[in-house]
Amino acid sequence: VSQSRYTLLEICDSGDSGWVVFTDWLLQFLESSAIPATASGAMNSNQRTGPLTVSLISLLMLVVVLIQTMFFYLDLSANLSNLGLSDLGIYQIQFNNMIKFGAVTHNTDFGFYYLMYFFTQWLNFELFVTACFFLFYASLIKTFYSLCDVKWLVFIVFLLLFFYPMYQSLSSLVLRQGLGFAFLFVSAFFLRSHLFVLSAAKVALASLFHLSMLFYVPVLLINRFISSLKLLVLFWCITVVLYVCNIPLAFVNFLPADLAGAVRAFSMVEDNYVTGFKPLFLILSVVPFLFLLLRPYYYYVCKNQMMFEMFKIFFVANSAGLLFSGFPYYDRVMLFSWVLVPLVMMNFVSFLFLLLS
Repeated sequence: VSQSRYTLLEICDSGDSGWVVFTDWLLQFLESSAIPATASGAMNSNQRTGPLTVSLISLLMLVVVLIQTMFFYLDLSANLSNLGLSDLGIYQIQFNNMIKFGAVTHNTDFGFYYLMYFFTQWLNFELFVTACFFLFYASLIKTFYSLCDVKWLVFIVFLLLFFYPMYQSLSSLVLRQGLGFAFLFVSAFFLRSHLFVLSAAKVALASLFHLSMLFYVPVLLINRFISSLKLLVLFWCITVVLYVCNIPLAFVNFLPADLAGAVRAFSMVEDNYVTGFKPLFLILSVVPFLFLLLRPYYYYVCKNQMMFEMFKIFFVANSAGLLFSGFPYYDRVMLFSWVLVPLVMMNFVSFLFLLLS
């Protein structure tokens, strides 16, 4: 066991740990960037899962994604004429424009629009959206598989992901950001502690699907210079207080007059995206903090490099989202932290299960 990682072996003083061998060639591809069991917590000899079980669980996860994708395609096809000016309706207009002009009609988010252009040549819009849905959920398989040593537990939690509102939005509504996150999941951006240059390179590639993915660059910079999780949690607590008191609403006053006026006007028009404090936003943001209140898990996170970095990313990104609450669509900023909530929850549940077993 690496000295740089604090595993359940060290907490519970039980058994040893080892590598899991993956034999299925398809699952090797899906799990090529997965972290071995020692990264998320060592299992004792009675809990270790064999290669056959590992492959079957991953295969079941993939089958679930395929089944959900089929139902999504059928529902989308039945409601295609009712998209209107929703996000999908706008994508449909862009798709039809590419067919009409026979070329890519946008000079940003090249990864997304060239993928769309590919579908305009041989396939239809429904299949394009369905492909985005499949790619997003398929990219989660290896990530969640890496965060839990109790593989049947991974499968159960994975089933619940299809009901998580943020993942529903990223897989079927805000498709550009969804593909950007899918790339980060596939590249194990949230699972491995890389050199800053390598992590930034992954973010840069993800930004080809949506430019907003560059949001993670300043997050990485802050995490590079602040190594204390306690300090980041303290700063996050301060931003929570500011958020509850609606202090960020006043930040608009510090913008240039023209820009501040535009923001206020836009806020008045967008009734569905009101600014300021939202209780449900706060509840979702507090969940990872509550996990750290369990002392053994906090010690585990502090010694586990993978989870330590993941929590740092969450608290920095979530703090930024809370501070942006004075601006319309700040929920899109919150997504950069909310995507990590199920990952953190998976690891916490796995930790708790092994701790109590």
